[in-house]
Amino acid sequence: MKNRKQIYGNFLKIIGILFIFLALCIVIYNLMEDYLAGIKSEEILDKIDELLPTENDNQKVEIPTAEIDNNNYMGILTIESIGIRLPVLAEWDFNKLKIAPARYNGSAYLSNFIIAAHSYKSHFGNIGKLKNGDKVKFEDLNGNTFEYEVIQKEIIEKKDTKKMKEGNWDLTLFTCDTTNNKYRTTIRLRKIAIY
Repeated sequence: MKNRKQIYGNFLKIIGILFIFLALCIVIYNLMEDYLAGIKSEEILDKIDELLPTENDNQKVEIPTAEIDNNNYMGILTIESIGIRLPVLAEWDFNKLKIAPARYNGSAYLSNFIIAAHSYKSHFGNIGKLKNGDKVKFEDLNGNTFEYEVIQKEIIEKKDTKKMKEGNWDLTLFTCDTTNNKYRTTIRLRKIAIY
């Protein structure tokens, strides 16, 4: 009887250790994915910086794009208050969000620009920390810089794409809510300058 209890106890300990090991592997995988996303964004930023003109031209045209590593990019998003500077993909694709944030809808020129990103710390994981008045800049490949300020933070249900697009927001940034994946942390901004 004692041997059975010992064997059963040892079996449960091994199962417990395996579950702990599995959880640790998942955490390490997520951290590596976040880290690699940051590195990939940095590589793309270097290539986009080389494409930027030395002078801007404030024409109202469709935002230009450039192909880098088989993906089309449209510019650079900078949010100094949370320490990010990231390339922006021209077209939204869930799998490509592992590389960089992407245009979900609209345009900086039409003042209805929406950018989505994963909640990696190296991408939009900290946008929930933005406060009203914080500044955000988007620089297109023509060298035009659009400066925005945060005016509202919302939590929107994941499936409510209509609410994400409605309203008169010059720029919207969104990502998965870090506490509940059924929601999106959404930052609404207004344009304050173009230069």
